Amino acid sequence: LILPPEWWNMGSNSPIAIAIGMAEGTRTLDGSKTPVYYWHSDPGNGASNFGTFSYQHLPPHQTTEVDRQSSPTAKREVSQEAGLPELSDRLQLQRLQRFSQQLQQQAQQRGIALNLLEVLNGLDLANQSEAAALSPLGYIDRLVQMRSLLPGQGEEQIQEARVWAYWSPDRHSWDAPGLGNHYESIRRDQSRRRILYALTCTFGR
Repeated sequence: LILPPEWWNMGSNSPIAIAIGMAEGTRTLDGSKTPVYYWHSDPGNGASNFGTFSYQHLPPHQTTEVDRQSSPTAKREVSQEAGLPELSDRLQLQRLQRFSQQLQQQAQQRGIALNLLEVLNGLDLANQSEAAALSPLGYIDRLVQMRSLLPGQGEEQIQEARVWAYWSPDRHSWDAPGLGNHYESIRRDQSRRRILYALTCTFGR
């Protein structure tokens, strides 16, 4: 197993959460939580985001009191008191565990074995865009292509696979309106988010 099974049950303390949280801007390398961990407004759709993974799928009855607050500080305080960030982390880890299984299945079907770095980047991409990560000609198919095109360049293979996962072969265009819908802006975003080998050494030792 690439990811230790206990990582899925550690909630906000999971190395998976910390790695992806650093990409989200909600966590720091030592596991500390930034203010936006407790609540922030999604810059794309304006939805309320909670926890490490910027989770926005809590039912309305759980977020009513947060929604009533007028300031970000007040929203974060109410969210923290209600334990909404931690709840969100547990729920998203359940989803990511399913995504991890899908990524592994796709990799097996394509005849490749994934390493820790490739899995964590796939999960971060799935956290950002489920479609880019898991659809046909998404992350795994692009990773297969990049292994062939960029031999011996593991991190660049991952970088380009993440970028090209946003290309729609049906439309012959990029499908990432929130990222600017052109190669340079998508690559810049994916480079910012990319989970690096040094980080996996920190968690995998």
